Amino acid sequence: MSVNNVSTFGSLQSLLQNMGSVQSDLNNDQQEISSGQVSETFQGLGSNVEQFTSFNAQLARLSNYQQDNTTLLSQMQATNTALSQIETIANNVNSLIASQRSGSASAASFQQQLQSQMTALSSALNTTYGSSYLFSGTDTNTPPIKSEIPAPATPGVPNDAYYQGSSQDVTARIADNDVMTPNVRADNTAFQQLYAGIQQVLGSTSDESLSSAENLVETGLQGVIGLQATVNTNIVNVQAVNSQNQTQQTYLKGLVSNISSADVVTLSTQVAQDQSVLEATYSTFARISSLSILSYLPNT
Repeated sequence: MSVNNVSTFGSLQSLLQNMGSVQSDLNNDQQEISSGQVSETFQGLGSNVEQFTSFNAQLARLSNYQQDNTTLLSQMQATNTALSQIETIANNVNSLIASQRSGSASAASFQQQLQSQMTALSSALNTTYGSSYLFSGTDTNTPPIKSEIPAPATPGVPNDAYYQGSSQDVTARIADNDVMTPNVRADNTAFQQLYAGIQQVLGSTSDESLSSAENLVETGLQGVIGLQATVNTNIVNVQAVNSQNQTQQTYLKGLVSNISSADVVTLSTQVAQDQSVLEATYSTFARISSLSILSYLPNT
């Protein structure tokens, strides 16, 4: 900078600072328009950092619930399907017993069909979702039903000797303040009654045994229907939680967007203004820099 310039050092220095400030603002605005974000760092969010991190933490937690609940729903739906199969099996057994009592079925065929229904019952209770057994309680790696069903200690008296799963239920947290028990264990009294009824008439086809077995199977069937109703209620509850979860996530995403997203329209206007100011500043700087004190001295 020449000392012959009319402008003082201070004037030019001020112009340079203004140019630098406007150029910096212009660069920042253009970056926001390009990225769509107010800032790529927490520092750029200023006083909104705490809200931004809080909202994102809530979104992450809700997303985890959503994923876990979706898996849980699939497991309960698989459980529901298995219970429907067991309900069909119980009805089949009741029909077989009624046929035997009426004398319309041979003893050999009756025994064979009963054995087939008990095998189907065990298969349904050994249902898996992925690699987990659904009816084993917390011991999901162990099939709940033994490969060989032991003979009843006392014919017609329900027991869980066939069961080898856990005595503890699975629990699931589906929301911050909502914990539920979604599983059904194969040692439930409803299944004990079905096994006891089938085994009783596998051992004896007397009318007394048939009548007792029929009552056991019917009671077991009603128990299975009750279990299915509970599972269906749990499914509805989890679906409702997921629906609320999705609504809350949408709301939080809107809040996060309001904090972090750039206002492109406003920024575009600001960019145009900054460019005009910068061009004017360059022009002023050029004019002042070109002035010389010699231009203002009289000709001699």
